[in-house]
Amino acid sequence: MKIINIVDRIDNVNFGIWNAAIFTANILKEKYGFESEIWFPNYKELPNNKEFYGALPLALDDLSVKNCEYLITSKSLDPKNTVIITHGVWRFPTRWGYCLKKHGFIWIYTPHGMLEPWGMKNKWLRKFIYFNFKEKIMVKSADLVRAVSSVEQGNLDKYFKNKTILIPNGTHSFKSQPIIQKPKPYEILFLGRLNFKKSVLQLIEAFVESNLFLNNDFKLKVVGPDDGELINIQNFINKLHNQYINLEIVPKSIRGQEKFDLLKNASFFILPSQSEGFPTSVVEAGMNGAIPIITDECNFPELFNNGLGIKTGFTKNSILNTLNSLPDFIKNHNIVDIQTSTVDFFLKNYSTEKIAEMQHDIICRFIM
Repeated sequence: MKIINIVDRIDNVNFGIWNAAIFTANILKEKYGFESEIWFPNYKELPNNKEFYGALPLALDDLSVKNCEYLITSKSLDPKNTVIITHGVWRFPTRWGYCLKKHGFIWIYTPHGMLEPWGMKNKWLRKFIYFNFKEKIMVKSADLVRAVSSVEQGNLDKYFKNKTILIPNGTHSFKSQPIIQKPKPYEILFLGRLNFKKSVLQLIEAFVESNLFLNNDFKLKVVGPDDGELINIQNFINKLHNQYINLEIVPKSIRGQEKFDLLKNASFFILPSQSEGFPTSVVEAGMNGAIPIITDECNFPELFNNGLGIKTGFTKNSILNTLNSLPDFIKNHNIVDIQTSTVDFFLKNYSTEKIAEMQHDIICRFIM
């Protein structure tokens, strides 16, 4: 059995999507015998092969449908034992998925939250025209449309009723260790793209106005690659004239052990996003014992339904109120118990093994 994942970008900004596409590759191979590949446009510098988790990367020089048909022949692809999974919308993955479907392959279309209401409002006219007269017509031939959150599944049902399935994003599991009290300062971590949608500027502004600013018991750390918002963040930071002892901005992508250590040190993980498909970063943080602070728009009602996490909003005032409430939250709760429950919840429901099992069961419905 072969799984071919098709993505449009493998740069740092798009890491969440292409990482979600292949992070189960090793488990699918070791436990179920499924081989995985990832196809993407050619890049001058490919990421370290360790990032591909056992999937075979294939950089594409020619994105035309003609080259797609050539690959079917040259790689001896057989529709009887090959599943195509496309990731994202608008670009060539959908066109290639549609082409491969016409050649008899099973096609699973995964928009990763890009068709959520907030995203569809941005450049709405262009998206409305393309989606209704191009994208949706192609996707109607797909065998399944994968949602990565229960909220997204409800929204996708409006377009593709009776075709949607729910397989959330997950992350690599690890041998759980007992949670110990993390030393002060209590670190509040934002880890993600520095993008307007994620309200990172509003977060920084709220922190500076909160009673946590210049408080030695707390620290806000903002880490992630620039996706258009760094200039606004820098302009705001410059106004502080270097008077910010407990605020740190790290505008770069963090991976591997450095990322693991970052999450391990955090007491809270904050994502005041205006729209998400399903944020893998919250899963990664939760598995490492950081208490999530997220919006309803993060599409993670299961977290709140299980009495975990802290709800915030994406406006500056809403974030400010949440930050100001943290000292009382810490005073009134056993933080270690909450962190332990958070780790247990994510390990049980969003581990590599759990997501791989769900993928296996869906694929077997069609192939085996």
